[in-house]
Amino acid sequence: MDALDAVQRPGIAAGSTTAAPLVLLGASVRALGQSAACCGWQVHAADLFADVDLVEVAREAIAVGAAGGVAVGPVAAAAYPWSLRAAAGRFPPGAAWCYTGALENHPDLIAAIAAIRSGWFSSAPV
Repeated sequence: MDALDAVQRPGIAAGSTTAAPLVLLGASVRALGQSAACCGWQVHAADLFADVDLVEVAREAIAVGAAGGVAVGPVAAAAYPWSLRAAAGRFPPGAAWCYTGALENHPDLIAAIAAIRSGWFSSAPV
């Protein structure tokens, strides 16, 4: 048993080996995704890049599109950041979500996503 095995990981309920899903949204969520995976969460992520290191730790990673509206990944919705709303709807129902990567500058988007899934953050008008 290593030191991490002795600590209850927040993404895994006591007595369970099943990780809880967590949706991560932002311009770049790879650092948050790596941290969440290390803590035992089942990562579902959408950002502009779907970097290789995010894909390695995520159950699902989606590149949502470039600022000019060009679709980079499978979600061909409005230009970033609004393409994150379409991506948010594709992840497991009931999974909580959190954001990073300057989404705090888009309170209307945060409110729109919060309308379709619960989140772990301050209210939209931060």
